[in-house]
Amino acid sequence: MTASGSVVAGRKYHIKLVIADRFDINMDSSVFIEVSSFDIGNVDLGSDYLESNKTALYFRYTHLITSGLPKQGYTISWLKDDVAIPNQTAPDLLVSGAGVYTLLAHNNNSDCDFTDSVVIEYYPDKLSVPTFETQNILLSPNPASDIIRVRLQNSIETLDNIVIYDLLGNVVQKVNRINTNEAKINVERLG
Repeated sequence: MTASGSVVAGRKYHIKLVIADRFDINMDSSVFIEVSSFDIGNVDLGSDYLESNKTALYFRYTHLITSGLPKQGYTISWLKDDVAIPNQTAPDLLVSGAGVYTLLAHNNNSDCDFTDSVVIEYYPDKLSVPTFETQNILLSPNPASDIIRVRLQNSIETLDNIVIYDLLGNVVQKVNRINTNEAKINVERLG
């Protein structure tokens, strides 16, 4: 037999369980309650953002850590690397630096405490490219949202292929067999 019912978060409930057993020595009654079957919920700040699994954040980006908790009914504090962050009592936290962020939440209507942590890492804030003569290549506009133009200023040379990489070094677009000194590339889908 399975019993269920709708509940409201933060409201106290009482469970009354009644079983009957007649004065019969051949038949006995018992109730088994499965471990962790009373799930009162938990806080989940999501997966860690790590360089090792290519989910780290890009330098100078902010990130909103969301707890899913309502703005009312909880006493909340945040830690960064096990040190309290002053004046941070909202259920969500905007971060802009690497660290281990921990949420401590107490439900004001019960004795329930929730905690979870998330690791935030950032990719290094430098890009590296092979050395080349920049005065011979014109790339415009910068920044671009739809079409970029790549042109060799020396009309004797020609472009063969253009490969566009993201900050992780992954190829995101290739243009082959250009065979001229100028190319227009649609980068709208990359944004």
